[in-house]
Amino acid sequence: MARNRGVEMSPDEVASLLAEQRTITLATIGPDGLPHLAAMWFVPDGDDLLLWTYATSQKAHNVVRDPRASVLAETGTAYDELRGVCLDCAVEVITELDDVLPIGRALMVRNLGLDPDAPGAEQGLRAQAGKRVGLRLHPVRTRSWDHRKQRSVAGAQ
Repeated sequence: MARNRGVEMSPDEVASLLAEQRTITLATIGPDGLPHLAAMWFVPDGDDLLLWTYATSQKAHNVVRDPRASVLAETGTAYDELRGVCLDCAVEVITELDDVLPIGRALMVRNLGLDPDAPGAEQGLRAQAGKRVGLRLHPVRTRSWDHRKQRSVAGAQ
């Protein structure tokens, strides 16, 4: 039985953590049944997360075969600073270029500060999007922790 230690984050706190993070660890199920882990850039989209990857990548093959994944976003160094969220997700694989392209654009704007109106930006994004698939992760279960909350609980005792 899981203990409630008062460290769970509210939905707003989870959203805030995801908004400040740029990289998540994506776990898909490999062909041998073992987890396949990869660090991925992502973009929050409401409750969902958007990613893209090469269509020929192992993770793409994995989610086509089994459309389930887990992701981890975490931060902190000392134990009493640790914060994180683990999302178990249903994965939607997006293959249409016109649907993959906006995901790539959003990733490049968020993580590289790309000006999508800069000369050549659209052409470069289209070239990349043609080789990729989009992944829309729909969370079905959330686990979260913010160990900074233990300080306030311990101080209140």
